[in-house]
Amino acid sequence: MNLERSWKNLTVFILAFLFVNFLKVYQEKRDSFTKNNSSEIKFCENKAVNYESEASDKMILIPVLIWGPNNQLQGFRESVFIAKALNRSIAAPLFHPNWNQHSFTAEASLRLDIQSLSEITSMINPVEVSKLCDGVVTAIFETRDNGDNHLHIVLEYYGLILDDKVEIFNNWYKKKQHKNLEWSEEYQNGKFTDAINKEILKENFTTNKKCAILMFPWSTILHQDISNQALLDEKQRKPEFKEMIEIIDHTRRPDFLRKAVAKFLKEHKIRKFAVMHWRYDI
Repeated sequence: MNLERSWKNLTVFILAFLFVNFLKVYQEKRDSFTKNNSSEIKFCENKAVNYESEASDKMILIPVLIWGPNNQLQGFRESVFIAKALNRSIAAPLFHPNWNQHSFTAEASLRLDIQSLSEITSMINPVEVSKLCDGVVTAIFETRDNGDNHLHIVLEYYGLILDDKVEIFNNWYKKKQHKNLEWSEEYQNGKFTDAINKEILKENFTTNKKCAILMFPWSTILHQDISNQALLDEKQRKPEFKEMIEIIDHTRRPDFLRKAVAKFLKEHKIRKFAVMHWRYDI
């Protein structure tokens, strides 16, 4: 029993040591990050983000992300696909530690390699959103039957308010309900899952309203469908999934974080490691 307890204590000590050292390396990289409010943001390696510079006449999509960090990343990837399908520029998003935590937020450059993403899509600098939208959101695209958690934080971040006559687009689930108000097989649990189909997207979310909020995108494109297509040879993939996989390839972790991890692994001579699902609220 004492031997077993000793091994457990040693394991906890080693994990704590590795985690503390990783945080130290991560913080060093994060502290070297600098930001300004011009049309470009400089990274610690002097990489410039090419935000959309002529966006005054562009339609804009602003995602409000949901659940944990990885869910938010996947939801943002879906948001990029939706924005491109609807011919809208996407605002660089705001990330949260978790769905039920409002203690702090993280700007996109701390979660994404924005420079890589800007190579394939039109991205709006968050500091420009309020001016481009005249300070108001005129449309809300709902993708699931949820409340407005985080919406006020996102509006404050971009310097926006909801227009008095804001138009809400949610006909996709009104049409798909049975008469007894139970969800149909197409949209179980009250969430829109047809975003990969551009015709259905346009049918439900086409409008001339300039600035639209995209509420809680996640699983609007089913993960299993993406995985199945990703396993195929590139020539065998459906065109719409080729575009989605390209978006995934261009939404990597930020450069400073990838370098911090590489440095940590090299310094501690780590070649094999396990992946853990980190819960911020436990």
